[in-house]
Parts: sequence; C-alpha cells; structure tokens
Amino acid sequence: MSKQLRIGTVWGIGVLTFLCVGCAGLGKPLRPPEIKLAGLAVEKTDLFETVLELTLRVINGNDTPLDIKGIECELEINDKSVASGVSGTAVNIPAFGSNTVTVTVYSSAFSIATTFIRFMQREMQNNSGKIDFSYRLDGRLHLDSNGLLPSTLPFNTTGNLSLNDSIDRILE
Repeated sequence: MSKQLRIGTVWGIGVLTFLCVGCAGLGKPLRPPEIKLAGLAVEKTDLFETVLELTLRVINGNDTPLDIKGIECELEINDKSVASGVSGTAVNIPAFGSNTVTVTVYSSAFSIATTFIRFMQREMQNNSGKIDFSYRLDGRLHLDSNGLLPSTLPFNTTGNLSLNDSIDRILE
C-alpha cells in the first residue's frame, strides 16, 4: 500500500470517527422546558384593548443551554381564551437552570370584562369567599439553534392563582 493511500485511509477513519462521535451527541432528545407563570400585570387598558405583561419562569432540565430568541403564547383564564402575544427578547436559559421571560399579551377589553363578569357570577354562586381562578398557557419557544437543536419547542402549562393569598401578603 502506498504512503498516500495509508495517509488517506487514516484521515478517512479519523473523519468518520469524528462524525460518529459528534452525531451521537445530537441524538439526545431535547425535553421541553417547564414554564410557570411568575407574574401578571396590567400595563394598559382602554375601551378597546387591554395589554397584560406576563412574566414566565422558564426552567431548563436539559444538559444543553437554551438560547431563546422569541416566544409566543396564548393565555386562558377559567377555560376561556383571553389574550395572546409575542416577545422578541433574547434570553439564555442555562443548562439545568432557569430564567424569566417577559411576554406582552393583548386582549380585547370586552373579552377581559366578560371573563371577569363570569368569574364574579361563579364566585357569588359558590359563596366561598375565595377569589381563585385557573389559567392555562399554550405557546412555543423559538430557539437560536444554529441547526443543532429544534428551532421551536412547544409548551403548555396550567395552574391556579388565588387573589386571596396575594391580598393577604400585601396586607401583612
């Protein structure tokens, strides 16, 4: 075997080994991060539109950092879709870490008002004295993946919020 052929064979085996090892790391499935509602604030309201600011806690359980370049989501309150929006703020979520993302969502003032009226009617019928509501967030994280990771990760999360607890904390 000639010297050039041996060098070419060694190079070929080296490149093949490098590609196999590199591709083995790409085969790990990327788990969607856990998303929790960490805050909700009314930014603006007028006759036609209500603007809410959602603070989302993004918890990354992967051993790969997530570079979020955008997020879109829809907010349901008590099983009624009330607002949707997007954020183009870039945020890094470290591997096995968390960070917050702020998303501005928009709703018609009518939708917010009817949700509130239905909520108050339900509370008056229950006569429980509690001011609780359920929420659901559906959306997608848009990643700056450079082709190595998926470009979007869907998420959905549900929870309950008690305004009584919030009011008690304020009064303490």
